[in-house]
Amino acid sequence: MKENLPVSLQKLIHKVEETFAEDPAMVELFINCFSNTLDTTVKKMEDGTTHVITGDIPAMWLRDSVAQVRPYLVAAAEDQEISDLLAGLSRRQFFFVNHDPYANAFNQEENGNCWDHDETEMSDWLWERKYEIDSLCYPVQFAYLLWKNTGRTDHFDDNFVKGLHTILNVWKTEQYHEEKSPYSFQRKGCYFTDTLSREGKGALVKSGVGLTWSGFRPSDDACIYGHALEGNYHFILNQSFSTDTEVKRYEDLMNDVKTLVVDKYDGSLKAEHGTGRNMAPFVKYEWGEAAFEAMKAVKQLFDPKGLLNPGVIFNDDPQCHIKNFKPLPLIPIDEASPAEKVNKCIECGFCEVNCLSCGFTLSSRQRIVLQREISRLKQSGTDLERLSLLEKQYRYPGNQTCAGDGLCSMSCPMNINTGDLTHIIRQEALPKGSLGYKAGDFVANHFAGVKSSLRPVLSLANFGHSVLGTKAMSSITKGMHNVLGVPLWTPAMPKAYSIDKSQLSTVNCQLNKVVYFPSCINQTMGLPKHSPVEQPLVNKMISLLQKGGYEVIFPKEMDKLCCGTIWESKGMLDIADRKAAELEAALWEASEQGKYPVLCDQSPCLHRMRETIQKMKLYEPAEFIYTFLRDKLVFTQTDRPVAVQFTSPAPCAKWGWQIRLSPWQNFVPRMSSYPKK
Repeated sequence: MKENLPVSLQKLIHKVEETFAEDPAMVELFINCFSNTLDTTVKKMEDGTTHVITGDIPAMWLRDSVAQVRPYLVAAAEDQEISDLLAGLSRRQFFFVNHDPYANAFNQEENGNCWDHDETEMSDWLWERKYEIDSLCYPVQFAYLLWKNTGRTDHFDDNFVKGLHTILNVWKTEQYHEEKSPYSFQRKGCYFTDTLSREGKGALVKSGVGLTWSGFRPSDDACIYGHALEGNYHFILNQSFSTDTEVKRYEDLMNDVKTLVVDKYDGSLKAEHGTGRNMAPFVKYEWGEAAFEAMKAVKQLFDPKGLLNPGVIFNDDPQCHIKNFKPLPLIPIDEASPAEKVNKCIECGFCEVNCLSCGFTLSSRQRIVLQREISRLKQSGTDLERLSLLEKQYRYPGNQTCAGDGLCSMSCPMNINTGDLTHIIRQEALPKGSLGYKAGDFVANHFAGVKSSLRPVLSLANFGHSVLGTKAMSSITKGMHNVLGVPLWTPAMPKAYSIDKSQLSTVNCQLNKVVYFPSCINQTMGLPKHSPVEQPLVNKMISLLQKGGYEVIFPKEMDKLCCGTIWESKGMLDIADRKAAELEAALWEASEQGKYPVLCDQSPCLHRMRETIQKMKLYEPAEFIYTFLRDKLVFTQTDRPVAVQFTSPAPCAKWGWQIRLSPWQNFVPRMSSYPKK
């Protein structure tokens, strides 16, 4: 393959082979990538230009075509063939720019092919007409880099100069998009980011502010830039006000800002957020005596008794902005702990939209606020009665009901994970030597037995359900819950389950292998009594893997293994890490030192496994199916509705949203009914 490449590229490959002699996989990857691009995507046209398609799509994106060939610039200086190829691409790009500067992707010839039949001004040359600024920037940059690396200038022809003028004219026009732009784009029956609103004009923008409009962003999604007019950016100062020195520092800053904005730039100290106590002392300074008195008169007309926001809009105290600060005491946390971030919280409440307990008990923000008050009371040594009451009242709404999943950090500007704080609180409540810690340690050391003891309980509950019926069982167990505090029974409670290892195929050296670690829950709990599903998840997974031609391997002594999430959630981090290390050793052995992929069927478990196990590649079911089984199974599409559920916030926070189909038991067999012949 590499023998067919130009000599300059062969030299480059040889240099890579020498540099990465101890990493043959890296060398192979480099060779394949470098040769594949030229072999499969680049075509020299009869007119001397170069057409570059984007992957398996038979069209050339202005942006992507540059990105695909830019690595070859390193060889263009000494290889005329490569240099000519790149110059041909530059000439073709500017031919397309001049044809339609609003288009982002073009056909190899005027064949009328297109991505979709969009409502815009199409031509037979156009594959897609999404206007994005970067589609015009990339060709200009590429032409410059070609000159910079080779010294050639023949691609700077009349077509190039015309293209530059075309680009500049478009950008000037789009500074006044509402009034002057001829461009519109609509795509029917698609997601909202794949089209433009207002009949193709896009979101309403203000003209003449110096910014040029773009319909789409580099990801080919419709773009909306909110609240970014005329350089109107926000900043936050999060300093301490715990000492007189810090307060004086802030006072000096505000005076400097006042002088800079009002005196030097004749600007405004406030905008749409109003005055507030922080700006109230400076209203007269900014507007002058006459305007200030007129404002007060209007205020007096509507609020003669001064009941509305007293001291907020107008305040006669020139120092009202440096008085009565809300205390923000530091929560005593080790600086090396990830939970130390909570001390940077400004209590904005952005986190609350993702907090699972917000509205039920406390939100993530409220937990930090209360812990700050508890810390303040501890540090001051005053009002011990209030301190004791707060600590007692915090236990259920603050500690016990916190999911500890980190989902709150997704919308926090500071990426604060209040779950880290909860883990520390729980750890302090269960120190080593305490009864709770000893119980947790006992469970960890006898985990197989504890799991086994759960099965008779589930079997008893199922027997009671069968004998008494749903109504009577619900009534009896509710009473037991209220009187004795036993867990509340529901009809959805699963039956006991044990893995039938006879399902596993006999060892076959010809088969692919996968290490399957079912979660503790799925090892112990089966289906509820009236489940519409016939088989538990583990059975379904084994069946699916075997249909795909895989031999399923369980790690040794699997009953005693756990990822450690149970103990982590209770603040017993050392026990959690111990269980994780135990699991890692078992998986390492079962996979023959990482030779085989490892599959786990529960996202929360997999999240912790991925955080603590680095030596092996770990997969959740959908990811494994997509990666390994697509070419081995026939997927039969059905028209049955499927419930989509967002689950496991922890992986969501780490990897972005992960969609699970619920229940998995309904999804797997319909997805892959037959093995390929």
